[in-house]
Amino acid sequence: MDQFKVLINSINDPQLIDLTRNLSDHHLTILSKELWHERLPILVHTLEEGKLKDLINELDNFKFEVVVQNLIDPSRIKVVINSLTDEKLQILARNMPEQQFAKLLNELSPEELKDIIHKLPYEKVTAVIGQSGDKGQLDYIVRVLEEKFEGQLKQNKEVIEMLKQIKGDMPYFAHDQNFTAEGGDTYPYDSSILV
Repeated sequence: MDQFKVLINSINDPQLIDLTRNLSDHHLTILSKELWHERLPILVHTLEEGKLKDLINELDNFKFEVVVQNLIDPSRIKVVINSLTDEKLQILARNMPEQQFAKLLNELSPEELKDIIHKLPYEKVTAVIGQSGDKGQLDYIVRVLEEKFEGQLKQNKEVIEMLKQIKGDMPYFAHDQNFTAEGGDTYPYDSSILV
C-alpha cells in the first residue's frame, strides 16, 4: 500500500494517466486520497468519461475545488456535472467564474439543464441569467426559477396559516400563562413570539 502511494506521486504524468486508466475501484479510492492535488488536473483533462466520473466522486471537497478551478473544457465540465452528487454540484457552481458558469448554462441542452437547475445555488444562476446568449435557454431558466419560487411561496403561506391557527387556539391552552416543558422547567407565556 505504501509503495503505491509513493509510486503515484513519483511517476511522470503520462505514466500516471496510463496507470489510472487501469486501476481497480479500490486503488482509485487510494489514488484520490493520496495523490497530490497539483497532479489531479492532468487526470481530469485526460481520463475517459467512466474513469473520470469514478475519480471525481472519490475526491474530497478540497481536492474537488482544486479540480473545478482548472476546468475549462465544456465537454469535460459536462462529464463532471453528470457524475456529481448534489453537494459537489453546489461546490462546482460556487467556484466557477460567472462568465464560465453562464457559458456552461448556455451549452447545456434543456434536458441536461432540467436535471441540474434545481440543484444549483439560485444566487449563482440569477447572477448569470442576463449573460445567456440563447433566448430559449434564458426562458427555460426563468421558468424553472419561477416554479421553484412559487413552490417555496406556497409552503411559506401554508406555514403562516398554521401559525395563525396555533395563535388563535393558544389562549384556550394558556390558562395559567405559564408553559411547563417536559424536563419540568416552567416558562412564562409570551404571546409576542407568535405571528
